[in-house]
Amino acid sequence: MSHQATYVRVFAIALILVSSLAFVLLVGAQRQRFLVEPVTESAGKSIVPIIKVTAMRDNEVYDSVDAGDLRYEIQVRGQCDERYRLDQGQFLLDNGRTLVKEPLEVNGDHRSIGTDHGKGWEFFNVNMSFLAPKTAFNPAQTCNQELNRRQGLGQSHAQLLSDGFNIDIPQAYIGKFSVYCKLWDGGLRDSSLNEASVNMPVTIRCMPTGFKPSRTRVEPQRTAVPEPPLESVSVVADPAETQGRQCPVSVTFRGKIVANEKSPYATLDTKYRFVGNNNFRTDWLPVSLGRGETKSVIWRRSIEAPENDRTGAFKTPGGRVKIPVYRGWVLLEVMRPTGTKQSERADFSVDCNVQPKIRNGQ
Repeated sequence: MSHQATYVRVFAIALILVSSLAFVLLVGAQRQRFLVEPVTESAGKSIVPIIKVTAMRDNEVYDSVDAGDLRYEIQVRGQCDERYRLDQGQFLLDNGRTLVKEPLEVNGDHRSIGTDHGKGWEFFNVNMSFLAPKTAFNPAQTCNQELNRRQGLGQSHAQLLSDGFNIDIPQAYIGKFSVYCKLWDGGLRDSSLNEASVNMPVTIRCMPTGFKPSRTRVEPQRTAVPEPPLESVSVVADPAETQGRQCPVSVTFRGKIVANEKSPYATLDTKYRFVGNNNFRTDWLPVSLGRGETKSVIWRRSIEAPENDRTGAFKTPGGRVKIPVYRGWVLLEVMRPTGTKQSERADFSVDCNVQPKIRNGQ
């Protein structure tokens, strides 16, 4: 083989290796920089959008859909690479056939979405046009099918129509957040599209229809309602007021869960969590209670100093800018076989203004 042929072969192999390395680097660079999740609860209550279905022509048959907007709250976090900045944020819903989208306002002077350089969440409210769920393209038909299914399980046909019922769909749509990361350096140099997807829930509310059974219709007898398993749920803040300590400080929340002495469960295996302002939520934690038993639970929450209120702040000679008082609340939530039971809110406040020490003789 001639030297020229050997050179061509070596050059070709080198070119293949360089191309492979460039592909690996490109794939590695296309990591997911942003995350998105739906916010489904606030202060212990569901904030999942509701699609209302009514019976207009026949009060035993659902036929009409209230095609109102779908109001979601989402949380996003992530960060562009160094020297890049955010541009053109957007959120869309896709049901497999159609999609709707809504622009999101992002700060073009920043490279991060969320607190702590994109490690914490930033919250957005999005108002999406109506879109039928991907597993229930005809919500009215879905209500009629669910009505027949529940009736087949022994539930009262008249009661279902009189009270209405909900159908929760956890994976109603694919939600997709997207944002561009752009490099500006005397002009546009580079731009990359970053996307993050998540399943978005919706609830179909099959509304009460006003149906009343005829007098000749015999309804099945109802069994006696059993005693609830929980007697009470309560929580207190300890201390309720904190003054003159440098933040961050910890506030302890002491909760009590009391089981009913006539509970239908000899031992109730359940879960609890603490919920508070600013979307504070702990994980669900297990707890077991015998009849009439009281269980104490505890959680400590770290409170950071609020930002200085410079519009109303003042300084005394040699003093510091006054820090606003942080005011919040926490409640205790416990799972029951049907739904949850919540305590009253425990309000608390934290004053991070450290009191100056008074010297003797002054």
